[in-house]
Order: sequence, then structure tokens, then C-alpha cells
Amino acid sequence: MKLKILFALISLLALSSCGGGDDAECGSPLPVLGTPSALGYIVGTAEDVDPNILATEYIETYGDDIHVFTTASTFFAAEVTQRVLDALRCDNRVARIEYRSQGPI
Repeated sequence: MKLKILFALISLLALSSCGGGDDAECGSPLPVLGTPSALGYIVGTAEDVDPNILATEYIETYGDDIHVFTTASTFFAAEVTQRVLDALRCDNRVARIEYRSQGPI
């Protein structure tokens, strides 16, 4: 039980380590690849990270600031606010972020 609580606290700290501004405020934020689009983002997860679990953690932490469209074995697609995008760019469980382009995922 204590281990679960510790993991939850560490996860929340990782999610809140960046915030607020126009750009991520961590040491080396991930770039957002592609052409800016109003369709949201594709968030690729690190090899050992389950995108369903990561997306759920962000939903639990940020609520209405994130809307996940779909998840797959290595990514999730979502619409996010700048605050969530900043956190994603600083999260070491995220391997890649790109603008979602038109067409099916």
C-alpha cells in the first residue's frame, strides 16, 4: 500500500514539474513535431510505458484540460491545453509528440 502511495506521489510530481507558460519550463522539453494543427496531438510513449495508463493519469490530474480520442499500443491521441502540453513535453515517459494531421489515426 505504501508503495502505491509513493508511486502516485512521484507520478503527480512528474506531471506537475512543468507548467504554465508559453513553453515548457523543464531542462530539455520535447519538441512538438509536424505542422501546427487544431486537431490535437499524437503522444508517443516510451517503450516500457502503457499509453492507456499514462493517458488515464493525465485525465485524473488535469481533468477537462485533456480529451483523449484514442489509445493504441505505443501512443494516444488527444486534445490538450497548453498547461498539459508543457507537462507532456517534460514527462520522461513520453518519447514523441506530434501535431495530429487530418485523416484517421
